Amino acid sequence: MSNNLFKLKDLRHRLIVIEPELLHLNDEIQNLCKELNVVSLENDIINVKDNFIRISNDIREKSDSHKSATVIVNDIKRNLTNLEDTLSQCSIESRTRYDGDISEMKNQLERMMEVEKRLESIGDVYSNTEALIKRLATYNLYDLQSTEAALESFHRKWTSLKTDILRSENILHQNIINNLPSRQACKEILLFIDTIKRLLDDDHGAPVNNRETLQKLLKRYRVN
Repeated sequence: MSNNLFKLKDLRHRLIVIEPELLHLNDEIQNLCKELNVVSLENDIINVKDNFIRISNDIREKSDSHKSATVIVNDIKRNLTNLEDTLSQCSIESRTRYDGDISEMKNQLERMMEVEKRLESIGDVYSNTEALIKRLATYNLYDLQSTEAALESFHRKWTSLKTDILRSENILHQNIINNLPSRQACKEILLFIDTIKRLLDDDHGAPVNNRETLQKLLKRYRVN
């Protein structure tokens, strides 16, 4: 026990001796901390860490977006081929004849209107695709030149076909009106009047240009 007591006294003596040195060291540490502005440094480290995390997330998101955009570009190229096929089918279905009976022309007109609706739907797809390509082009990361050229060519074909269909609809509509029974009856009446007038002109020996002469000529053919 005496040995332990001796050790304790020795430690106490050592503490008394080094206490001033510890206090001095503490003062130096505090001064050094003030000079280094440790709090500010810690904040800077935190900010750097936060920025690193933000940049890392941003890079990850842009990488995912780039992968998605690449898939979209490939989808656009593939869908353009499908749209071309659909446009060709619409072109085939829009072929028509402008003669025949009224029922046949009405059926053709209905078919034209259905094709026109399909063209309108295709037009919406084209508009959305064009906007998407313009957006992707701003990144200068994708080979869009051939796709843009194909899209422009498609739009020209679409515009031309739509113009032809509208023209065909107007012609069919007018032909249907012209072939209505009432319109046919009017044509026959006008044809009959022209025939009578020509016969009267021949009978009179000169064109009949006044009502009085016409009445005299008609009296010859009146049936009592």
